[in-house]
Amino acid sequence: MRRAVARRAHGEARRTVVLDAAGPRITWAAPGPGTVGVAVPLAVSAVDWSGTTSFTWDFGDGTTGTGASTAHAYGVPSAYAVRVTATDGSGNTTTEQRPLTVAAAAKSGDTTPPHLTEARIRPRHLPVARPARLKVTSSETARLRGVVQRRHHGHWTDVTTRSWLLRPGKNTRLLLGQVKQLQLTPGVYRLQAIANDRTGNKSTVLHVRFYVLD
Repeated sequence: MRRAVARRAHGEARRTVVLDAAGPRITWAAPGPGTVGVAVPLAVSAVDWSGTTSFTWDFGDGTTGTGASTAHAYGVPSAYAVRVTATDGSGNTTTEQRPLTVAAAAKSGDTTPPHLTEARIRPRHLPVARPARLKVTSSETARLRGVVQRRHHGHWTDVTTRSWLLRPGKNTRLLLGQVKQLQLTPGVYRLQAIANDRTGNKSTVLHVRFYVLD
């Protein structure tokens, strides 16, 4: 576009024509990263001696927007090319592009811990060398890990560790076989255990007491 500027030199009026053929100079930072369903803020500024009049956006997913600042939410995780075009008062344009990576939204997942009920050891009073079994009902599939402890001078002392896979519903698992049972001296014992499901949720700590007799 031509622009006329009137000037006077040595008593004579002169007319100077200035040509504006350059687009605006754009300044904007790379956006993101983004997440599906969450609006990504976008902002741009531009400098041009004839004045910047408008901004248009191409978000790279088939949609567009306008304005010096805007925001856009993407529906699909992918790598996008975001373009902005600035148009000055003379109709000149400048277009620039920035990459944007949009990730999938985090899945809500399972947050419910296993629920254990009706836990008991049978028989509760064990003759030495007799196997013991744990009976417990679980709300879901889970891994139960436990420690057999003996009461000694007012404190619980670890004796051995055990681990079982629990299925939904009622479960019966061998707590101590005959060989392990031979290692136990008469006294007061308990099983202290906790169950973890497949997504890492933990049950409350389980305590089941039993006794080993002479």
